[in-house]
Amino acid sequence: MDKQGVDVDADGADIGADDLQDDGTERPKKRAARNAKKMKKPQPKAADYDEDIESLLNHSLGYMRSMVLSENPMPSVDESINLAGDAYRLAKADRPHVVTPSDVKYISIIRRAAPQVRGRLKDAARARTGDAYGFDDRPRLEQRNRRNYVSLVEHDSYIYEVPGELKGAYYHPLCYKILKSCLFSKPTDDGVIFSQFFDPIRPETVALVFTAIRMCLDEWKSGSHKPLMFSSEVYQPIYEIHLVNLNALNEADPLFLQGLGEELWEDLRWV
Repeated sequence: MDKQGVDVDADGADIGADDLQDDGTERPKKRAARNAKKMKKPQPKAADYDEDIESLLNHSLGYMRSMVLSENPMPSVDESINLAGDAYRLAKADRPHVVTPSDVKYISIIRRAAPQVRGRLKDAARARTGDAYGFDDRPRLEQRNRRNYVSLVEHDSYIYEVPGELKGAYYHPLCYKILKSCLFSKPTDDGVIFSQFFDPIRPETVALVFTAIRMCLDEWKSGSHKPLMFSSEVYQPIYEIHLVNLNALNEADPLFLQGLGEELWEDLRWV
């Protein structure tokens, strides 16, 4: 039996006097928005702080991006925390006059630079890889694209200056173009401001660029372009293979990495 003065609706929910309209009928209920999600607390960002601290954090982000690209492109969580701490200390050494309150969440802000800089590199590679390796998005050319993909990934021929002849390993000009776009297109870019991380271009940077190129090639595997995620889970093993190959080439020729890195630096540094 229902409680006195209280009706029960069809769903078993209590209907009180406040739920009734003047004519005695049930007041229409306000429904939650379909697929409504609980609002997430916004992540901290450099712009949350005053001008001096924001500038310091942005300077730290530049250090972080540069260290990720030149030292550890795919860090673990612990490694990214350590890199963020190093980046912050380097920035503080450059700007010792900036006083930062103890509640500045600098680690979480700076750590986000790692996926962001990889994403920027991926975007630069994606914008150029199709044309650089002769892919065509016309549907009637899908079979040709598939053959082209296989020929490029077999024996890693895409890393060569002349892919068809397997000559000039890791000298393909697309590497230069991607680095130029991301790091050396204007005087305020990281490659100019934080040049100590790129003079010469290090093997970690070269390995990451060619890993991004490989991901962009994989987007053409079916014959038509299908975007992929540049995830560490899939592409870190490929990055590590490139790094091993670069070091093996240097063992065979002790001047290989020096020559590759210095040539890239000399071509890139003119902004």
